[in-house]
Amino acid sequence: MADGRAPTSSFFPPSLSQDERTRLAALYEYDILDTPPEVAFDRITVLASRLLKLPIATIFVVDRSRTWFKSTYGIEVQQVHRHNSFCQYVIQSDQVLVVPDLHQDPRYLNHQIGAEDPGARFFVGAPLVTANGMRIGGICLADTQPHSGLTADQKTILVDLAAIVMHELELRRVSRQVSQVDAALMEIAWGISAVTGQAFFDALTQHLSQTLQVDYALISLVQSDNTARTLAAWAKGQITENFTYALPGSPCQATLGQRQLCLYPEQVQAQFPEDDLLQEMGIESYVAAPFFAASGEAIGLVIAMHSQPLQASRITETLMLFCTLRITAELERQKVAEQEALAYQALEHQLTQQAQVETLLRQSEKRYASLLTAVPVGIFRLDAEGCCIYINPYLSELAGISLAEIDDTTWLAQSPRPIIYPEDHPRIRAAWETAFQQRQDLSLEHRIYDAQGAIAWVSLQAVVERDAAGEFVGYIGTVTDISNLKRAEATILHSAFHDDLTGLPNRTLLSQQIDLALSPHHVGGGDHYAVLFLDLDRFKTINESLGHTVGDHLLRQVAQRLQSRLQSPNLVARLGGDEFAILLRHEQDPSSVIQFTQELLADFQIPLRFLDTELLVNASIGLVLDIQTYQTATEVLRDADIAMSQAKAQGRQTYRIFNADMHSQAYSRLMREIQLREAIERDELMAFFQPIIDLKTQRLIGFEALARWPHPAHGYIPPDDFIPIAEEANLLAQLDLWMLGTACRQLMQWQQRFPQAASLTMSVNLSAQTLKRQTLLAEIDQILKETQLPGHRLTLELTEGTLISNTDHMLARLNQLKQRQIKISIDDFGTGYSSLSYLYRLPVDALKIDRSFVGQMEANNRNYQVVSTIITLSNQLGLAAVAEGIEVKQQCQWLQQMGCELGQGYLFARPLTAFEVTTRCLGSAWPLHLNDLGRPY
Repeated sequence: MADGRAPTSSFFPPSLSQDERTRLAALYEYDILDTPPEVAFDRITVLASRLLKLPIATIFVVDRSRTWFKSTYGIEVQQVHRHNSFCQYVIQSDQVLVVPDLHQDPRYLNHQIGAEDPGARFFVGAPLVTANGMRIGGICLADTQPHSGLTADQKTILVDLAAIVMHELELRRVSRQVSQVDAALMEIAWGISAVTGQAFFDALTQHLSQTLQVDYALISLVQSDNTARTLAAWAKGQITENFTYALPGSPCQATLGQRQLCLYPEQVQAQFPEDDLLQEMGIESYVAAPFFAASGEAIGLVIAMHSQPLQASRITETLMLFCTLRITAELERQKVAEQEALAYQALEHQLTQQAQVETLLRQSEKRYASLLTAVPVGIFRLDAEGCCIYINPYLSELAGISLAEIDDTTWLAQSPRPIIYPEDHPRIRAAWETAFQQRQDLSLEHRIYDAQGAIAWVSLQAVVERDAAGEFVGYIGTVTDISNLKRAEATILHSAFHDDLTGLPNRTLLSQQIDLALSPHHVGGGDHYAVLFLDLDRFKTINESLGHTVGDHLLRQVAQRLQSRLQSPNLVARLGGDEFAILLRHEQDPSSVIQFTQELLADFQIPLRFLDTELLVNASIGLVLDIQTYQTATEVLRDADIAMSQAKAQGRQTYRIFNADMHSQAYSRLMREIQLREAIERDELMAFFQPIIDLKTQRLIGFEALARWPHPAHGYIPPDDFIPIAEEANLLAQLDLWMLGTACRQLMQWQQRFPQAASLTMSVNLSAQTLKRQTLLAEIDQILKETQLPGHRLTLELTEGTLISNTDHMLARLNQLKQRQIKISIDDFGTGYSSLSYLYRLPVDALKIDRSFVGQMEANNRNYQVVSTIITLSNQLGLAAVAEGIEVKQQCQWLQQMGCELGQGYLFARPLTAFEVTTRCLGSAWPLHLNDLGRPY
């Protein structure tokens, strides 16, 4: 329910269990039952269908009697009766529900759905689970053919997709709650702003009852005889007479004892059986908050009661606390007004007796002055011309001005210094002029400058003063400091639109400002705006290595640095994590935006400090230069994010300007990622094998296994294209392990079939992602066990960067691999890091000389010397040297002269398929030159 109230009894019949009542209450909080389909959910069902390769996918929620489908793919349905849908069993399961064949499931065969949907066979579903464990719906997929089930990874994907749906629902619920709280506060504030006294209390109970949609709303004062008497009571749509009720055994007594807001969402009569009033009024739920005197004593309660259950909500809590603040302020105002009235009456009485007793008059004046001095509320008097003729010491101290400083003119003239805040002054002057013209009372709120020059909020109440003949002589009024109340209201609104960590505007406020700039009715509609999307490069590494405390400190420094660059109406916001966005107004020429962006990137070259440490944090920036071509802020931020991703792909620490091709590229890359994931899962990749030759004996000693992706539409996709996609999508480990298992099985098959292959080895590339995998050793052990391949026949090729990052951890991992007799080779040696000290620590067996050095060798040139140095180094360290990219005989001869042991390249053979190796290599005498055997990449 939008207002946090529980559904009525028509939704919760007595036959429902408590668990179902609680689940339905949680469901109704999201307000999504009879709502139109949404694109965000449609994308998830499409993605689920593609990832799990099932033709039907739905997202649904289940209420008491119906199943509502929020998105469907492969089927057209909006809602069905709950008992006619197999989806109801998903919310009864703690885990993923998998039914291999619905026709074999008794729940399907013995149910009406079996007759209505005989075509469904295979069914899987994962529940949508709220933060407090309530299962409100689910995401399910189906097929018209039975299946054996789902893999563990597929179940994980389904659970993750359900979590994404739930996260989207939570975001919408929280956003709706914030809007509801704001609207509810504004409704009550406006409803009571113009009234005081009994009218104030009556209006407050009326608006509280209507906003919370409850039957009863009460404001009560505690009496000395252990009872309470209402100041105002709203009952079922109307104000009723005030009454007194006993406190013992009531929820009111419990609330006063706890001194904080208390909520009894249901069955309050059963919890307080001695309270006859609850029985008479038919109360099911109760919520109340105490208000206090200045001494801290609880003096009363604001209460809301209903004949149906209530749910705890931000609206309920905020409104109740807001009411206690306003009630306290009004009681204080009334108290002061009563004291003032009594004092004024006493003064008038004394004045009429002036001729009789002058001494008594002076004593009365002293008592009156003492009373006005002691009252903790500002008091003033105005004459018929609007001149201020009296202010008490409290008001003088509050405003920092004396009567002597304002008695020569009206206080509205702001002389000798401003009292009323300038922006409020025109409104206040107009209100006073109207009041003087119509001789009417006045009630309003505005800002003033206090004695320290700070801005304070006050509530002003003024009543007309007349003489004995009834002639108008001026006004007498009070001024109450309500700054604390205004700060509390401002805090609630600020937290809804700002980031807690940095204090910057959040995504909600930024989106509102972008939408405002896009509005055709915007005051600055002729201005040009741009959006910058910033993402800090490698910030995750700082959090993981130095901790989130350091990361949070750096994020605050980044926020301050960005803010220092901007002036209104420009705006910087934190979107979450290490992402920021800037809304920038600029001239028609976009060069100013580009210059600003370049200056930002230059700022990031200045290190940030944490204690005594300097840290360099770079950024990648995406630009949308002309937001006027968009309809919504969501579209603008989406395209700026795409441009930022392009900047990261181009090497980071740079910027890119969005263009239409980027959107197509982002979509194409997403599709390529999905296709690659499917290709890996369907075992559609191919393993190629490039021979490795003993350069001295010219004999085949092994192969390097290489992955190739034969795409059905684009042919063979080069590794340089799909490996980065696999890395970004966290598929490298899956790809590496597939290649490792495939290569080991193939080598074992060759050794079993061909005696001359018994001594061959297999080299497999391993990424840093895979090497850091906690389960890697167990997975390698399983592959070696299944293939029965000895560990010394396997060589793992690792890059330099992989080995020297987190060296201690890598040293331990390599030693564990060496215990299994697996050989380690450093791939592309010489292209990474200049320091060679790590070679003395790491247990490696070979260095592979990168093809870029071998391919550009000339007699005694620089590349020739580099290759010679690497071979000499490997010999000194007792390591084998393997040269890659040998294409001509001269290169082979030079390498032999330098003492290089092993080599591979097109001079001997291109990468070969398993069939080509079997038929052209192992099935006959090994030829020295196999250029005609291979196929292009």
